[in-house]
Amino acid sequence: GVALQQWICNIEALNEDGKIKIGYPKQPDREVFNHLDKDRVILLIQFILHRNLSLPRLAAIMHATTEDLQRQIEVLQRVDVLRRKNGTWEINRFLEPFLIEELEQDLLI
Repeated sequence: GVALQQWICNIEALNEDGKIKIGYPKQPDREVFNHLDKDRVILLIQFILHRNLSLPRLAAIMHATTEDLQRQIEVLQRVDVLRRKNGTWEINRFLEPFLIEELEQDLLI
C-alpha cells in the first residue's frame, strides 16, 4: 500500500553490512492547493466524499455537463491530483491526506 511505497521511496542507502538508511518523507508542496478555484475545490470534495467517480456519475451529482467536467478533470490530471483507474477518476492517493488536511483547515469538509 501507500506506507510501503513511501518506505521504499525514502531509502537513501544500503550499507555494506546490509543495513538500510531511510530518510524522512518529503512533504508535497501544498501551495498548489491554495490556488485552486472554487469549482475545482467543489469537484475535489466530491471525489473525497465518493472516493472514485465516473464522468457521467460526477455530472449527475454536480448537475453539470460532461464536457465542462472533462476540462476540469484534465487540468487536475495534468498536475497529478486526479488519476484515472478502471474507467473512473480518483484523487492521487499520495496527495489525498494532504488535500483533506488543507480542506479541513479551511473548514470545507
